[in-house]
Amino acid sequence: PRRIRAGGARDHLLGAHAVSGFGDSFKTGGKVVKNVTGYDLCKLLAGSWGTLSVMTEVTLKVMPKPEAERTLLLRGLDDAAANKAMTAALGSPFDVSGAAHLPKSAFRAKIEGLGDLLGEGEALTVLRLEGIIASAAHRAGSLRELLAPFGTATLVEDV
Repeated sequence: PRRIRAGGARDHLLGAHAVSGFGDSFKTGGKVVKNVTGYDLCKLLAGSWGTLSVMTEVTLKVMPKPEAERTLLLRGLDDAAANKAMTAALGSPFDVSGAAHLPKSAFRAKIEGLGDLLGEGEALTVLRLEGIIASAAHRAGSLRELLAPFGTATLVEDV
């Protein structure tokens, strides 16, 4: 769900040392973002599932952890309504960093780690906001108002 904001794992791979199927060792990419030039072989290697080469050393771009996280939960939406709610949230100026919809059928088995968030096994639509404390709190309140036509959104702080 966070790929909207942070990108995929392959987007964070800056450089790699690898060994090809012929036993040749090679290097691609660099150690910092600005050093990556030419064809970005790192992205190709990241998506090859080890069929092109075996990476022996990787350089990853890391991002700072946000100061605060706010999560809005909408319960009981069907797939179409959840799609409309997520589209409205992602198209809003409130900088949503993650969105997911868990349909009712996903809760046939108990899911560990979610505690009381699930309720009675109803569908759950989840939207995340990240940033500094004041900004995340303000944007969560504004997004809650925007999503009012879809039902009451429960706010979970610093998940």
